[in-house]
Amino acid sequence: MRQNNLSTYVGKRVRVTMKGCMEFVGMLDSVDRLSNLVLKDATVGENTYPTVVLRGPHLIMIHEDAPAAAVGGEGQDVEVIG
Repeated sequence: MRQNNLSTYVGKRVRVTMKGCMEFVGMLDSVDRLSNLVLKDATVGENTYPTVVLRGPHLIMIHEDAPAAAVGGEGQDVEVIG
């Protein structure tokens, strides 16, 4: 999916795969002009986080009881799953 079309999927459940990294499934809450993605109630592996912000090839995981953690990736593939 081309990132410039992502705003049409706000409010839908999506799967985001960070190339060479990990997979996120959650509700696409917003996309900004830089194609940063905000997922709500996102599942990452076996963990679920209230908010995950994906910034370009990098990701920031934000959740209530731990500091933000940055993990490198090599790009994003986004698939709408529902």
